[in-house]
Amino acid sequence: SKLSSSSAASDVYKRQDGLNQIALDYANTEEGKQAQELVNSLQTLGDSSFKSNDISKNFKVVIDCVNSTGGISLPPLLARLGVAQVKELYCEANGLFPHNPEPLAENLTELCAELASGSYDLGITVDPDVDRLAFVSENGEMFGEEYTLVAVADFMLGIKEGNTVSNLSSSRALRDVTRAKGCLLYTSPSPRDKRQ
Repeated sequence: SKLSSSSAASDVYKRQDGLNQIALDYANTEEGKQAQELVNSLQTLGDSSFKSNDISKNFKVVIDCVNSTGGISLPPLLARLGVAQVKELYCEANGLFPHNPEPLAENLTELCAELASGSYDLGITVDPDVDRLAFVSENGEMFGEEYTLVAVADFMLGIKEGNTVSNLSSSRALRDVTRAKGCLLYTSPSPRDKRQ
Protein backbone atom coordinates (compact mmCIF):
# COMPACT_ATOMS: atom_id res chain seq x y z
CA SER A 1 0.00 0.00 0.00
CA LYS A 2 1.09 3.55 -0.67
CA LEU A 3 2.14 5.79 2.15
CA SER A 4 0.06 8.87 2.78
CA SER A 5 1.74 12.12 1.79
CA SER A 6 2.12 13.15 5.44
CA SER A 7 3.70 9.79 6.29
CA ALA A 8 6.03 10.05 3.30
CA ALA A 9 6.99 13.59 4.28
CA SER A 10 7.65 12.40 7.83
CA ASP A 11 9.95 9.68 6.47
CA VAL A 12 11.83 12.24 4.40
CA TYR A 13 12.29 14.50 7.44
CA LYS A 14 13.51 11.56 9.54
CA ARG A 15 15.98 10.71 6.79
CA GLN A 16 17.06 14.37 6.64
CA ASP A 17 17.52 14.47 10.43
CA GLY A 18 19.73 11.39 10.15
CA LEU A 19 21.78 13.05 7.41
CA ASN A 20 22.11 16.17 9.55
CA GLN A 21 23.46 14.04 12.44
CA ILE A 22 25.95 12.36 10.10
CA ALA A 23 27.06 15.80 8.93
CA LEU A 24 27.47 16.97 12.53
CA ASP A 25 29.44 13.84 13.45
CA TYR A 26 31.63 14.28 10.38
CA ALA A 27 32.27 17.94 11.22
CA ASN A 28 34.19 16.83 14.32
CA THR A 29 36.67 14.70 12.35
CA GLU A 30 39.92 15.95 10.83
CA GLU A 31 38.45 15.48 7.33
CA GLY A 32 35.36 17.43 8.36
CA LYS A 33 37.48 20.30 9.64
CA GLN A 34 39.47 20.35 6.39
CA ALA A 35 36.24 20.31 4.40
CA GLN A 36 34.96 23.27 6.44
CA GLU A 37 38.20 25.17 5.74
CA LEU A 38 37.63 24.57 2.03
CA VAL A 39 34.03 25.75 2.29
CA ASN A 40 35.20 28.88 4.11
CA SER A 41 37.79 29.63 1.44
CA LEU A 42 35.23 29.11 -1.32
CA GLN A 43 32.83 31.37 0.57
CA THR A 44 35.49 34.11 0.53
CA LEU A 45 35.80 33.68 -3.23
CA GLY A 46 32.02 33.50 -3.47
CA ASP A 47 31.50 36.80 -1.68
CA SER A 48 33.13 38.56 -4.62
CA SER A 49 31.95 36.15 -7.34
CA PHE A 50 28.32 35.55 -6.38
CA LYS A 51 27.03 38.86 -7.59
CA SER A 52 23.98 38.92 -9.82
CA ASN A 53 24.76 40.32 -13.21
CA ASP A 54 22.98 40.86 -16.48
CA ILE A 55 24.48 37.71 -18.00
CA SER A 56 23.25 35.32 -15.29
CA LYS A 57 19.79 36.91 -15.25
CA ASN A 58 19.39 35.96 -18.91
CA PHE A 59 20.70 32.42 -18.50
CA LYS A 60 18.23 29.57 -18.88
CA VAL A 61 19.42 26.43 -17.13
CA VAL A 62 18.07 22.88 -16.79
CA ILE A 63 19.30 20.77 -13.89
CA ASP A 64 19.00 17.03 -13.23
CA CYS A 65 19.83 16.24 -9.60
CA VAL A 66 18.77 12.58 -9.87
CA ASN A 67 16.63 13.01 -6.71
CA SER A 68 19.79 13.35 -4.63
CA THR A 69 21.15 15.98 -2.28
CA GLY A 70 21.99 18.02 -5.36
CA GLY A 71 18.32 18.99 -5.31
CA ILE A 72 18.97 20.70 -1.98
CA SER A 73 22.13 22.56 -2.99
CA LEU A 74 22.05 23.28 -6.72
CA PRO A 75 18.82 25.34 -7.00
CA PRO A 76 19.85 27.77 -4.20
CA LEU A 77 23.35 28.06 -5.69
CA LEU A 78 21.92 29.03 -9.07
CA ALA A 79 19.55 31.48 -7.39
CA ARG A 80 22.48 33.06 -5.57
CA LEU A 81 24.30 33.35 -8.88
CA GLY A 82 21.31 35.29 -10.16
CA VAL A 83 20.04 32.69 -12.63
CA ALA A 84 16.38 33.57 -12.97
CA GLN A 85 15.14 30.65 -15.08
CA VAL A 86 15.94 27.14 -13.85
CA LYS A 87 14.02 24.07 -14.94
CA GLU A 88 14.40 21.35 -12.30
CA LEU A 89 14.40 17.69 -13.28
CA TYR A 90 14.39 15.19 -10.42
CA CYS A 91 15.31 17.60 -7.63
CA GLU A 92 13.47 15.91 -4.75
CA ALA A 93 16.13 14.66 -2.34
CA ASN A 94 14.34 11.37 -1.75
CA GLY A 95 17.01 8.95 -3.01
CA LEU A 96 14.67 7.41 -5.62
CA PHE A 97 16.79 7.61 -8.77
CA PRO A 98 14.61 8.10 -11.88
CA HIS A 99 17.38 6.73 -14.11
CA ASN A 100 20.90 5.36 -13.77
CA PRO A 101 22.57 8.06 -11.64
CA GLU A 102 25.98 7.97 -13.35
CA PRO A 103 26.37 11.37 -15.09
CA LEU A 104 26.90 9.88 -18.56
CA ALA A 105 25.15 10.84 -21.82
CA GLU A 106 23.33 7.50 -22.12
CA ASN A 107 21.73 8.10 -18.71
CA LEU A 108 20.78 11.72 -19.35
CA THR A 109 18.61 11.52 -22.44
CA GLU A 110 15.88 13.71 -20.94
CA LEU A 111 18.33 16.44 -19.91
CA CYS A 112 20.13 16.32 -23.27
CA ALA A 113 16.79 16.50 -25.13
CA GLU A 114 15.75 19.60 -23.12
CA LEU A 115 18.96 21.32 -24.21
CA ALA A 116 18.72 20.12 -27.81
CA SER A 117 15.26 21.72 -28.02
CA GLY A 118 17.01 25.11 -28.13
CA SER A 119 15.14 26.59 -25.17
CA TYR A 120 18.02 26.53 -22.67
CA ASP A 121 21.64 27.68 -22.45
CA LEU A 122 23.13 25.10 -20.12
CA GLY A 123 22.38 21.77 -18.49
CA ILE A 124 23.88 20.70 -15.18
CA THR A 125 23.80 17.26 -13.60
CA VAL A 126 25.36 15.72 -10.52
CA ASP A 127 25.82 12.21 -9.20
CA PRO A 128 23.98 11.06 -6.06
CA ASP A 129 26.55 12.27 -3.52
CA VAL A 130 27.24 15.43 -5.55
CA ASP A 131 30.98 14.87 -5.78
CA ARG A 132 30.82 14.82 -9.58
CA LEU A 133 29.31 17.42 -11.87
CA ALA A 134 28.82 17.43 -15.62
CA PHE A 135 27.50 20.02 -18.04
CA VAL A 136 25.37 19.70 -21.15
CA SER A 137 25.89 22.37 -23.80
CA GLU A 138 23.10 24.36 -25.41
CA ASN A 139 22.96 21.88 -28.31
CA GLY A 140 22.44 18.86 -26.03
CA GLU A 141 26.01 17.53 -26.11
CA MET A 142 27.74 16.42 -22.91
CA PHE A 143 30.71 18.24 -21.45
CA GLY A 144 31.54 15.35 -19.14
CA GLU A 145 32.65 15.35 -15.54
CA GLU A 146 36.30 14.73 -16.40
CA TYR A 147 36.41 17.84 -18.58
CA THR A 148 34.53 19.80 -15.93
CA LEU A 149 37.17 19.05 -13.30
CA VAL A 150 40.01 20.06 -15.63
CA ALA A 151 38.25 23.25 -16.80
CA VAL A 152 37.46 24.34 -13.23
CA ALA A 153 41.02 23.59 -12.08
CA ASP A 154 42.43 25.59 -14.99
CA PHE A 155 40.13 28.52 -14.16
CA MET A 156 40.83 28.44 -10.41
CA LEU A 157 44.60 28.08 -10.87
CA GLY A 158 44.43 31.17 -13.08
CA ILE A 159 43.00 33.08 -10.10
CA LYS A 160 45.16 31.58 -7.37
CA GLU A 161 47.96 29.09 -7.76
CA GLY A 162 47.92 26.03 -5.54
CA ASN A 163 48.12 22.28 -5.58
CA THR A 164 45.21 20.14 -6.75
CA VAL A 165 43.76 16.89 -5.44
CA SER A 166 41.73 14.24 -7.24
CA ASN A 167 40.80 10.61 -7.04
CA LEU A 168 42.68 7.96 -9.01
CA SER A 169 40.18 7.86 -11.84
CA SER A 170 40.97 11.38 -13.08
CA SER A 171 42.69 11.72 -16.41
CA ARG A 172 46.21 12.96 -17.04
CA ALA A 173 44.77 16.28 -18.23
CA LEU A 174 44.33 17.50 -14.65
CA ARG A 175 47.97 16.72 -13.90
CA ASP A 176 49.07 18.54 -17.06
CA VAL A 177 47.01 21.66 -16.25
CA THR A 178 48.28 21.66 -12.66
CA ARG A 179 51.94 21.24 -13.66
CA ALA A 180 51.60 23.96 -16.31
CA LYS A 181 50.80 26.36 -13.46
CA GLY A 182 53.88 25.17 -11.51
CA CYS A 183 51.81 23.26 -8.95
CA LEU A 184 51.48 19.63 -7.84
CA LEU A 185 48.62 17.16 -8.23
CA TYR A 186 47.96 14.82 -5.32
CA THR A 187 45.85 11.72 -5.90
CA SER A 188 43.98 9.60 -3.41
CA PRO A 189 41.72 6.61 -3.87
CA SER A 190 38.04 7.22 -3.31
CA PRO A 191 35.59 4.53 -2.19
CA ARG A 192 34.52 4.35 -5.84
CA ASP A 193 38.13 3.63 -6.91
CA LYS A 194 38.42 0.85 -4.34
CA ARG A 195 35.29 -0.88 -5.72
CA GLN A 196 36.59 -0.95 -9.28
